[in-house]
Amino acid sequence: MALNKYAAIRYRIIDECIRSRSKPYPTKEELRSACEEALYGSDQA
Repeated sequence: MALNKYAAIRYRIIDECIRSRSKPYPTKEELRSACEEALYGSDQA
């Protein structure tokens, strides 16, 4: 069990990225950006 809310969200996002049939082998950068997007939202103005 995750110790905090953010860890649980990161685990869920990483699991979704790895299970993706369209891109089953994401890079570390893709995982990082997916987690940042889920946790902090988009900073694009």
